[in-house]
Amino acid sequence: MNYWKEFSGRDVPVDDAPLSAKIVVGGKEFGGFNLSDDSYTIPVPAGASPTITRVRTADRNARYEIVSQAAGVPGRAVVKVTTEGFFGPLVKNYVFDLVSDTTLRSLAVNGKRLASFSPKVLRYNALLPAGTVTVPTVTAVAADPAATVTVEQAGSATGQARVSVTIGAASSVYLVDLNTTITGSDDFDSTALGPQWQWVRPDESRWRLADGSLVITAQQGDLQGSANTAKNLALQDVDGDWTAESRVVFARPLANDNEQGGVLAYADDDNYVKLAWEMGSATAAINKLRVVFLREQNGVASTLEITGADAQRIVGADGAVWLRLTKTGDHYRAYYSNDGSVYRYIGATTLSAEPTKAGLLAFNRAGTSTDLDVTFDYFHVESRGEPIR
Repeated sequence: MNYWKEFSGRDVPVDDAPLSAKIVVGGKEFGGFNLSDDSYTIPVPAGASPTITRVRTADRNARYEIVSQAAGVPGRAVVKVTTEGFFGPLVKNYVFDLVSDTTLRSLAVNGKRLASFSPKVLRYNALLPAGTVTVPTVTAVAADPAATVTVEQAGSATGQARVSVTIGAASSVYLVDLNTTITGSDDFDSTALGPQWQWVRPDESRWRLADGSLVITAQQGDLQGSANTAKNLALQDVDGDWTAESRVVFARPLANDNEQGGVLAYADDDNYVKLAWEMGSATAAINKLRVVFLREQNGVASTLEITGADAQRIVGADGAVWLRLTKTGDHYRAYYSNDGSVYRYIGATTLSAEPTKAGLLAFNRAGTSTDLDVTFDYFHVESRGEPIR
């Protein structure tokens, strides 16, 4: 399901499948049930009945049976939906957990309601203008007037606010991550590198600005494991969730083991996420090249790779590949493209350490070649979240 979403860019349909159904509890209709889920939570206002009073199926020919009702709150009810498929009967047993309504009706930052708010979603990312230092105020209203709402405000403009909603022994917690908008995108059109850039282990003789691009000459050095020697990591400060991408052009075909260039999310030398085009094995009979999506956490690396015959054709005669890395919380998703238009999803990973920097890399690991120029046409980084003005 998640893989399909990454390729299509659309949410999984939930209300128009043959076994889809909606229910009514306390006069309110509930739907949007993902058929792959094992159970579903239904909030019930204080004093309201947990009884399911109506079931509406998407398929007019489908049949339903209320197998059991909740005796109280909390409680559980089961609804069975059956229809006929091409190969015979299709059956879905909906298991509903009816609980006290500890959801919110609205959530706001500095008086602005979050347009992305949904009662079922418990975490949000609010984007403040770059340079904001005043701590924003988060306010919330409970869906059930009987609920108590407590807001623990963030300690800084880039902190996290915590909203607790409580009825009796039941409670829910909503989190609002506050971040400032990233403004460090660079097309490298200037004669000098922008002030947002910082170098890790700089070697000024091996980088330059040329023809509207940043060029880094790859040299021996690595980040993986204990070999924290990679030079000329071009990084800038980042905050919160973001998407970074670059067009990476190699001056010649990769010819030596581990020659590479790409993009990087960086906490430190032992905690980072790397997306790169790399020579896997120059001596291999076939399938020498690969796209590498590597996470190193506390010095231990794990890798996803795009290899095989198709991977050998990703970078064409122009030496170019487009790489995109997306961060959401501690989750990272990687994509590549051979034309800058259609991006292909590689996979996902997590990193427990929060990266404070992101940027570009070009190095050879243990390789000793010194003639590979890796050109970065641009580095675009864009904050992800809901802007607060």
